Amino acid sequence: MSLSEIDQLVVERAAERVIVKLWSALDSADFEGVANSFADDGVWHRQGKQLAGPAGVRAAMTERPKSARTRHLITNALVDAVDENNAEMQFYLTVYHHTAEPADAPPPAPAPMNVPLTVALAKASLRKNASGWKIHELNSADTFRRR
Repeated sequence: MSLSEIDQLVVERAAERVIVKLWSALDSADFEGVANSFADDGVWHRQGKQLAGPAGVRAAMTERPKSARTRHLITNALVDAVDENNAEMQFYLTVYHHTAEPADAPPPAPAPMNVPLTVALAKASLRKNASGWKIHELNSADTFRRR
């Protein structure tokens, strides 16, 4: 059964919104929001580790320095509705990053800016479940990296 054009747009927008909310939550240090973006069986392939479900994501967020300031810019997003409960997305992720010293100090506002830390190609699988749209799998690979 194929989706109507309207249903495709609804699925695509819902999936895109989950991804935008994830990175916005990370950038604002809303780590509970980051964790809740993932399905119970979701996996985030992040920095060489597999973070399993919201609990794994939540645990990884405790390691993030309090002095870190990031901004994740999503561009060239392409979302495909697989069906009414599944979507696939790919996008470029440009990351700006600054960590203040000492590591427990709050980041300065505004933080010093340099060229982006990375530009990555990210891919996500998203599913709709009883609590709404969630990330089932997320991974990215750097295409450019600051040295």
